[in-house]
Amino acid sequence: MEPTYDDNEQAEQQRDSEQTLKPLAALALPSPSGLDSELIENNDRRAYPYSIEKAEAYLLDAGYVVAHRTLSNYCQTNQFQCKKFSSDGVRRWFIKESSVATHLKKLKRDHSPNANDRKPSHAKSATGNISANSMSEASKDAIASDSNEYAATAIFNVKYVKFLEEQVSLKDSQLKSLQAQTDQVTKLTNGLGMLLLNKKEQPSDDSGGNYQT
Repeated sequence: MEPTYDDNEQAEQQRDSEQTLKPLAALALPSPSGLDSELIENNDRRAYPYSIEKAEAYLLDAGYVVAHRTLSNYCQTNQFQCKKFSSDGVRRWFIKESSVATHLKKLKRDHSPNANDRKPSHAKSATGNISANSMSEASKDAIASDSNEYAATAIFNVKYVKFLEEQVSLKDSQLKSLQAQTDQVTKLTNGLGMLLLNKKEQPSDDSGGNYQT
């Protein structure tokens, strides 16, 4: 018995569905090579447990301040055993524990603890609050000082204005006195001038006697 048309159509639809599901199955399941590389990277990551920040905090707890940039430079110049791994989507340096321990021994041998000398970079958040409080107190003091200075300046200006008014009043009285003296001198000068004119206009006695004879 030969297959009918419906049987052939069903067989073709089944083959199409199988071919369509194969790529989806391949995408859903990770490849064995990808799993192996991920396991290798995770095992390798365990050999480098210290990030730059963690190493910085570890050294700080031991009493030594080492800058974040210095530790990064140690990794870049191969002074530390470091390797980059992805962390939060960013490639970062991670350090082997032996490198951090060896560096701490070297610091203890060559240097005294310096944690009290200055604050590390990851302690900026704590110092930021202190500095903000100190700045707010300083601003309050500055505002109070400005207010006191403004009040003192205002009082000085009032006193200075009163002093100027007194000086102007004194100058006015002096000018009035000088004007009165000037008027008196003018009157005296005018009086003397009139006397001199009258004296010139009067005839002499000799001229009168000669006229009679």
